[in-house]
Amino acid sequence: GKSYPWLLTGDKSRSLPATGAKSYPQRSPSAGRNALPKQAYSILQAQELQIVNSQGTIVAIIGSDSGGDGAVLVSNKAGTSGAMVGLDDSRDGVVKILKDNKTVSGLGIDGTGGGLLTMANPRGTVVVAVGSDSGGDGMVLVSNNAGPSGAMVGLDGSSEGIVKIVKDDKTVSSMAIGGDGGGLLEIANSQGTTVVGLGTMDNSGIIVTTNAANEGGAAMGADKAGDGIIGLT
Repeated sequence: GKSYPWLLTGDKSRSLPATGAKSYPQRSPSAGRNALPKQAYSILQAQELQIVNSQGTIVAIIGSDSGGDGAVLVSNKAGTSGAMVGLDDSRDGVVKILKDNKTVSGLGIDGTGGGLLTMANPRGTVVVAVGSDSGGDGMVLVSNNAGPSGAMVGLDGSSEGIVKIVKDDKTVSSMAIGGDGGGLLEIANSQGTTVVGLGTMDNSGIIVTTNAANEGGAAMGADKAGDGIIGLT
């Protein structure tokens, strides 16, 4: 991938030496615009433009990255935190916010061509992502530091709203819209097999439970006449 070996690393080799006090030609305030140079350049070409603070330390750079693409870099005077505007490995635009040499938030383009916002913890591990799924619908993902557990808010295959809770890469509970248009809550065991369903049928509430093999269980709800029923299988 692309590298920025001197970006926000505190590498003093990229800092300019202190030059001490600088003197500039003085002009009378009454001189006005007539004292300004009359020659203007319509095009200015340079491989890199460096901005330094009063101590001569580089705090901003306009140039190119190791892949030859343009980049704008801004950092604090210690060189540990700042921001970067440039391109990623796919040469799509990206904005990164860095803290203590780690990317803590980023704005870019995901694998489907949609926008992507990511946020990381202080260790630099992405724990929140806001973007779109493979179907082009919106999606929010939240995960723990290790990655395999978290929650997802988005849309299902029918483009209906859904919330999923994930543990060790398995969906253990979800809230969505059932087949009759009412709410549906499903709870799974540790293997990810749904064993409890709570929802609606014929506009009445129903609870269904089953064993891990889906070979037996119980149901409780109301029939079309509005009378309570309990079923065992």
